[in-house]
Amino acid sequence: MLFFLVSFWNGLFGQNKNISEVEDAFKFIKKRGEVDISFELKDKNLIHTISKIISVTSVHNNIVFGNVNEKELYQFLKFNLDFKIIPPAFPTTIETSKSLKVLQDWQTYPTYEQYDSLMKKFASDYPGLCWLDTIGYSEEGRNILFVKISDNVNEKEDEPEFLFSSTMHGNETGGYVLMLRYIDYLLNNYGSDSLVTSLVDEIEIWINPLANPDGTYAGGNHTIGGATRRNANSVDLNRNFPDPTDGPHPDGNDYQAETLVMMDFMEKHNFVLSANFHSGAEVVNYPWDTWSRRHHDDEWFQFISREYADTTHVYSTGYMTYLNNGITNGADWYMISGGRQDYVTWFLHGREVTIELDNYFITPVERLENLWNYNYRSFLNYTKQCLYGIRGIITDSITSQPLKAKIEISDHDADSSFIYSDSTWGNYHRLIYEGAYNLRFSAPGYYEKQIDSIVVENRKATTLDIQLVPLDYTYIFNKSPAKFKLNLYPNPATSFIYLSFELINSSGVTVELLDILGNRISFIGNQKYPEGQNRIRLDLLNLSKGIYIVRLKTDSKIIDKKIIKL
Repeated sequence: MLFFLVSFWNGLFGQNKNISEVEDAFKFIKKRGEVDISFELKDKNLIHTISKIISVTSVHNNIVFGNVNEKELYQFLKFNLDFKIIPPAFPTTIETSKSLKVLQDWQTYPTYEQYDSLMKKFASDYPGLCWLDTIGYSEEGRNILFVKISDNVNEKEDEPEFLFSSTMHGNETGGYVLMLRYIDYLLNNYGSDSLVTSLVDEIEIWINPLANPDGTYAGGNHTIGGATRRNANSVDLNRNFPDPTDGPHPDGNDYQAETLVMMDFMEKHNFVLSANFHSGAEVVNYPWDTWSRRHHDDEWFQFISREYADTTHVYSTGYMTYLNNGITNGADWYMISGGRQDYVTWFLHGREVTIELDNYFITPVERLENLWNYNYRSFLNYTKQCLYGIRGIITDSITSQPLKAKIEISDHDADSSFIYSDSTWGNYHRLIYEGAYNLRFSAPGYYEKQIDSIVVENRKATTLDIQLVPLDYTYIFNKSPAKFKLNLYPNPATSFIYLSFELINSSGVTVELLDILGNRISFIGNQKYPEGQNRIRLDLLNLSKGIYIVRLKTDSKIIDKKIIKL
């Protein structure tokens, strides 16, 4: 069969100089579902085409490193490029731990069962700070686990939501252990370390150490020797998300179980900031991956990426210096479609970067301690970034109930860079580089509001709470059958307007005239009106042209009606 396939491709696409490599590649794929390759590509523009066909893992000068499954190898061979197979490089020191106690020295890797047990132990040891969530299952039925860390972990609070996630490529394992250790570090240092305490008090921190358990444990639950990049169906999960350019299913595959549960989980939350940990290089990669134009918060993305890399430089030598001294725009390095970073940033209006932690895919255990010491301060700084920028709570001006509203920066936002407030608390967190900005707030059924010249400083928070006024709003305090209809005429009006309302029972009525921002202009205090039809005249002579709100209150209802002054 292999001879037939090689002969078929050779005859169809011309003489191939490395027939043995093709033959060996199919052997690897038969055994592992994938194979790593490298090839020279002098035309850099061609990388954008090839990266939509195979899973490119890195580009160094003109040398491209990639990973292919059977379907992708067939397509790649059409380019008739010479390539070399890169055999899986499993370090000699990839021990799995003998016990949870040994594991928590962080010098070994967990078995799958130990990972599951340790995540449960975090939650049981710190029930007031840590909550474990199984958000779904992998293709082979392994748990996709998250922990939430917060001072009031069982409550939803007026706090930004933050996410760290690692190892969606199963053979990129350094972040797997570092995320377990970061969970342990936050929990153990809460109450004694001021920075950790403030982060846990002010942020809802979610951590997912292992996003692709089937890939990591492809060789069995007790070893990561044999780990694969892809999941059990030989699909690269970081090419399996909807893409801003190429739409749904950019890789031509069904959404995998791991992708579906991750999308469902993230869509139910409102993550202000997130990061996705990988290996194979040492660099912070920021949006966009799918096209060369810059994100409209590019200056901010460079700022936080620079802070992450520069912090590692203080505590290491020669670490994370690749490309622009440890940071890169994704498309400047190489374009991909279907990545999670662009999915979060475009479709969910979040802010996510991809952090490549180690030149090794599978980090040897003797490097795990150094990898932690190089990075954990950057983890803390990055987590803290979601407390900065412009923040506040958006509420209904009548009921003070929280609103899910759209927050846009005029003459700045585009390409889905606007954000939404959280529907539960109405809190919003607009991360942005320092400067002065004009913010526009809007929600269906409400008047839009714009606040100009909001000043932002880096590493500081500017608080701005907003109330939005409903267009036409009636709020029923109870189920009183009292008839209370309000009519306004003439409307539009020039010099005066009549308010007509009918009461079944005599009742006290309060009348307010408000501007569009909800500020009171005039007020008629609580007066008793008889049963039946009543009428009040309001003088509008001193008002400027525009839209105003008339508000009537009884003991059972509030009614707002808009009027237009000509």
